[in-house]
Amino acid sequence: MNELPLEPGDNEVTARFLVQSGHLAKSRGRVKVQAFQPATRDLKTSVFRILGLSERAVWELGDVNVARPREKALLGRADVKVGFIRSIGLQLEADNEPIRHASIVAWPAAKDERKSLAQELAAEAHLVVDSHKVVEDEP
Repeated sequence: MNELPLEPGDNEVTARFLVQSGHLAKSRGRVKVQAFQPATRDLKTSVFRILGLSERAVWELGDVNVARPREKALLGRADVKVGFIRSIGLQLEADNEPIRHASIVAWPAAKDERKSLAQELAAEAHLVVDSHKVVEDEP
């Protein structure tokens, strides 16, 4: 997989892989707020840096690192640019554990403020659902 710059650029796209049906509205083509809510234990939202990857490689990244370990199907992904994450006061912390992993951090302590920011992320995110089915069907 391609080498990434240490510091993500504003135009770089991150993918939040979705394995819970409550995280997307497939018929409406949108991401739900729950998809971006940070984990309560550490106030981080897990994403992956997908710069330079083919569609096939992006879906494989999500399948190997998110869906399979949870024994769930990969239902889709929510793509959002790093610049937007930063523009609403959050940050992206690239840790590369697993490879290409990063976390959306700097969430406020107040639950209602976190929900508001998660709503902004969900509204901005691009939902991708169908392209990985082609990958799964290929020999």
